[in-house]
Amino acid sequence: NFIEYYLEEKYNSKNPFWSDQGRKKMIKFSKKNKLVNYSACFNFIIEHPIITKEGEKFVKKAIEISKKIKIKKLILPFEGESELNENNLKIISNKLKLFGDFLAKDQKLLLETSLPKNLIIKLLKLINKKNIGICYDIGNRRIIKNFTYNEIVNLSKYIFHIHLKDKNLKGKNIAIGKENVNFNIFFFLLRKINYKFNFTIESVKGQNIERISKKNLNYFFSLINKKLKN
Repeated sequence: NFIEYYLEEKYNSKNPFWSDQGRKKMIKFSKKNKLVNYSACFNFIIEHPIITKEGEKFVKKAIEISKKIKIKKLILPFEGESELNENNLKIISNKLKLFGDFLAKDQKLLLETSLPKNLIIKLLKLINKKNIGICYDIGNRRIIKNFTYNEIVNLSKYIFHIHLKDKNLKGKNIAIGKENVNFNIFFFLLRKINYKFNFTIESVKGQNIERISKKNLNYFFSLINKKLKN
């Protein structure tokens, strides 16, 4: 019931998110198609870390605009130039605390990262804000070193959104159902932890976008509706 908005790695003035006229069109389109404004992914920080003036200014501005059009989940992908490691957790946590103070009451700032689960928990404890958690990207998590599906149980109280995609071991997105990601196990664990939030499907498009989209949607609905069996 929503399309996740995407703010590119390089600033794009033509992105409707950045103009009053563009946002009006977004809202009109959403109403026409019975969609809600729900989430946005701030990919700009992949090339412009939040510890830089440019990155910080971008995130603050994007948060303010997101308030205007009532986007609730704001995703920060810590990849590329913004990749997290044990050495930069402190400085990143301080910056994220500041962003947390800018959020509206119903908004959450969600980190998407390939950090090991113990360092994710360490970072979130450093931040110590209820409006900051994680967006769990199963495709990205699946290819990290020492991954186990059971980590989602350890991270469950911090997960407020999920990206559904599959990747091969070289890190390239592949079609849903190729089963590098075992979605049966993944959804079994989601039911076990009583996950109640939403999903964004991030799939390769293929030659027939509409057909692939419907196929993916039906596939995930079948997994969501499965009964929990021990």
